[in-house]
Amino acid sequence: MLPGLERHPHARAVLTPALPPEGAPSHAYLFHGPAGAGKRDVARAFAAALLADGAADPDNARLRAEHGVHPDLTWVTPSGAAEMLVSDIDEPVVAAAARTPFESRRRVFVIERVDTMHENAANRMLKTLEEPPPFAHLLLLTDRPQDVLPTILSRCQAVRFDAPRPDDLAAMLTGTRAWRSATATALARSPWATARSCAPQPSATRAPRCTAAASPTLRTLLCSSRPRRSPTPARTRSRPRRPRSSSTCPRRTTSASSASTRSARSACTAARTPACSTTRCSSPGCGTAT
Repeated sequence: MLPGLERHPHARAVLTPALPPEGAPSHAYLFHGPAGAGKRDVARAFAAALLADGAADPDNARLRAEHGVHPDLTWVTPSGAAEMLVSDIDEPVVAAAARTPFESRRRVFVIERVDTMHENAANRMLKTLEEPPPFAHLLLLTDRPQDVLPTILSRCQAVRFDAPRPDDLAAMLTGTRAWRSATATALARSPWATARSCAPQPSATRAPRCTAAASPTLRTLLCSSRPRRSPTPARTRSRPRRPRSSSTCPRRTTSASSASTRSARSACTAARTPACSTTRCSSPGCGTAT
C-alpha cells in the first residue's frame, strides 16, 4: 500500500489495485479533497511506483521520482496569477506526452490546481485525455472539484481524499516545536476551517525552523492560515518642493553678511581718530567696542 493512504479509504480502494506490476493504472486520475489532505504526497508516491516498474534499479528510480528529478516525471503548476495558462499545458504536457519515455516504461504528468485551468488550456489538453499514448499517465490535483471544467472532469477517474481526523491533525501539530500538545489537541478538536483560521502563528524568528521541521501537509496548513501583509502606500508630499535660488540660500546669505561685517570693522579701525570717544563704534554694520 502506498504511504499516505491509511486514512483515505476511497483513494486506497482506487489506487491500490492499480499499482504495478499486477495492476493496470488508468490514463488519468483526478485527486480531489480539502487542502492539507495529502493529495500531493500520494501523487508523488503513486508516480514513483509507476516509474519504478520495469526499471533496472527500481529503488533508485523511486528515490529520484520522490525527489522530483526523474526525467520521465513532469510536475506542472499554474504560472498565471490566478489561472493556468495555455503555455503551462502546451509544451510540458501535450507535446511531451507524444514523446516516448527516456528510461522508464511510462511518463507521468502531475498537474496541480486544475480548477484554475481556463477553457483554452482545457481544450488544448482534451486530445491527450481522449486519446492518450499507452505510456502516458496524468494525475490531476484540485481542492475545488466543483470548479473543474466538465470536459476535464468527465475524462478522469475521481479519487477522493478526506480531511484529516482530529487525532491525526493533533499528531501533526504536536510533532513541530512551535506547538504545544494542549494547543494542538484543542485546535484538532475544533472544526477544520476553524483550526486553520484560529491557529496562533509562530514568531518571526522561529518560523523558518518550524517550516523546515513540518511535514508538507502541515506546511500547507500553516502557510494557508498565515495572513498576508498589504503593500505600504507610497508617501506623497502635500505641497511641491520649490527649488532654492542662490539669493535665498542660507549659507550664501550668512557668508555675505559676515563679509560685509568684516569689511565694515576694517573701515572703522582704519578711520578711527582720537576724537572718537564713544564706547561702541557707530559706523553702519560695525559693533566693535572702542
